[in-house]
Amino acid sequence: MVGSAELIAAVAAIEAPIIAEDDEGIRPAGKPDECFYCRRKVGRRHARACVMVDARRTYRIIRDGSYIGTWEVDEPACWDAHERAFHKNESSWCANNMKHDGEIHLEEGEAPLAFDPEGSDTCTLCSHLTLVPIGESGPGREDTQRIGDLLDAGEGVLE
Repeated sequence: MVGSAELIAAVAAIEAPIIAEDDEGIRPAGKPDECFYCRRKVGRRHARACVMVDARRTYRIIRDGSYIGTWEVDEPACWDAHERAFHKNESSWCANNMKHDGEIHLEEGEAPLAFDPEGSDTCTLCSHLTLVPIGESGPGREDTQRIGDLLDAGEGVLE
């Protein structure tokens, strides 16, 4: 068996969009007729584990140790809670991205987030924020790739 029935159902539920000629996954460094990330051709569906397949996710916003609200953002559907937390809190991702991506919902009476000015070389916000994934998470990139490939090929995933 390649995974539990719950894991297989989670991967099967990921709705991968069809790759269009103007798809954001087609990058200058890649081929002009395929997604740079999953290598699928225009007209086919993205792989379920492709970073171009998004789902709306929610985070708790913690500022200097205190809960101040939530943030909703579209991110790769296959990311599990660990991958989500790592990306937002331990990678090179910058909290200033929150002003352009997703929706911030602050608790009543909370001061707005102090975003750095456009063009600033430093971020003063990252050292004050922690983003904690809440709600539904994806099954994880490795499992999504392994099980998704079998599902896409029409092969059985249970022995």
